[in-house]
Amino acid sequence: MTRSRSPRIPRSSQRSTASSAGRSQCTKCLVEESVITGLWVVSILGSCCNFLTLFYIVLALLHVVPIVYEKYEDKIDSFGEKAVREFKKQYAVFDAKVLSKIPKGPLKDKKN
Repeated sequence: MTRSRSPRIPRSSQRSTASSAGRSQCTKCLVEESVITGLWVVSILGSCCNFLTLFYIVLALLHVVPIVYEKYEDKIDSFGEKAVREFKKQYAVFDAKVLSKIPKGPLKDKKN
């Protein structure tokens, strides 16, 4: 059995820093991923109940959430800050253990 080898990329063609085009592509990917994730969540919820039920739930939440936030604003803000700190810690661990080990190839410029 012969193993197929992936082509090697010469070091001279690799970029050490992302260009502005690469950054905008990355931002575009994040937006697309968040839209896809949002639509996926809506489809999961939609498979559980019909449109009118979802509409009623959203309408009720739009009326209740601002009142609850105004009443418990300090507790909610402190909880949110703790959640963000914990998320950053977990992401740092994930980045160190997983993401840093993924090889990064050169960014390809889009040809128009």
